[in-house]
Amino acid sequence: MMAPTNALIVLSGTAWSDETLRAQMRAVNLDHEARTGQRRHVDYDWHACAEQNPTYQSFVHAEIARLGEQHVAIHPQSFLWPISGVGSLCNAAQRALLTGTHRWQEEPTSLEHTTRRDTRGIRRTIEPHREITETYLAGIDIGGEERVTHYVFSRPTKSRLAFQFLAFVNSGRMKHYRKEDAPEASSRESWFQLSKAR
Repeated sequence: MMAPTNALIVLSGTAWSDETLRAQMRAVNLDHEARTGQRRHVDYDWHACAEQNPTYQSFVHAEIARLGEQHVAIHPQSFLWPISGVGSLCNAAQRALLTGTHRWQEEPTSLEHTTRRDTRGIRRTIEPHREITETYLAGIDIGGEERVTHYVFSRPTKSRLAFQFLAFVNSGRMKHYRKEDAPEASSRESWFQLSKAR
């Protein structure tokens, strides 16, 4: 038991993401160090290991030469730098790209788009010649109009949709409205979901 003797806790492993137990404990320890001056955290990256093992040093040098020092595998494995946002649909940089400058609007102003409510009461903006909607919800066809493009949500189609979404985000072709002009609850929930989506 560690509690009666205040035993030392050692966490080891690859940094990977900033949400791992290792990363969270590192943040707690560094915060404690900043407040008290008492050292709580020590990192030993690949340099420390290479001093003890020349074969490992050769391996890491070869990997850095092969992949480059900025490669996503080199950062967490060799330098112990976590990859921010790993496993998330949108990382911090992508969420920054999504931040738009346009104002929140209750209704669209362009004649190129109209809004309507579907049979479930969900409001959406549509183009006049094409609309994508869930084809089946609990076995009920909610499309019903000729201009509707049926889209059945399955694992493969959701994956394609996610990659298309990210392509729009990464190229700057999709923007989120300014949060200052939006209803606070809508803006907060939207950004919360974008930060937590996997």
